[in-house]
Amino acid sequence: MNTTLSRENETATNIEVARKLMSAFNMENWYDLLHDDLVLEFPYANTINMPSRVVGKKDCVAYLSNVMKYFTGLTFHDVVINTTGEPDKLIIEYSGGCTLPSGAKYKQTYATIQRFRDGKMILFREFWNPMEVIESFGPDLGAVFV
Repeated sequence: MNTTLSRENETATNIEVARKLMSAFNMENWYDLLHDDLVLEFPYANTINMPSRVVGKKDCVAYLSNVMKYFTGLTFHDVVINTTGEPDKLIIEYSGGCTLPSGAKYKQTYATIQRFRDGKMILFREFWNPMEVIESFGPDLGAVFV
C-alpha cells in the first residue's frame, strides 16, 4: 500500500469531519463525529473559572450541551482548515458569534487544534479570548454558567 496515498486519504477524511463539526455547533451535528475517548481542552478557561479540560465523550457531551444553552444560535464563519503534515492533526481558525438571551452580542475569534482517530475527533483544543466572554456575560461567570 502506498503510505503517502494512505496519509493523504486520512487527512482528507479528517478535513471532512472537521468541516462537518464546524458547520453547526450542536450535539445533533457533533455526537456521531466524536470519539469515545474525546478530550476537550480550553487552555484559557481557568482564567474565568471554567474547566480547562473535560475527558470522555459522555462528560464532554454533557459539558458542551450545558454550555450551548448560553450560546443559542452560535455560528462559525471564516473557517480556515490548515493541515500540519500529520494526517490526524488539523489547525482550524474561525470566528463565531450570536445574540445572547440578555440581548448582548457575543463575538469571538478562535484557533483550534483538532486530532482524529478512526474518523472521529479525539482532541478539541480551543484557544479563545476570555475577555470577550467577560464582556458578553459579565465578570461573575459562576452565576451564569451553572
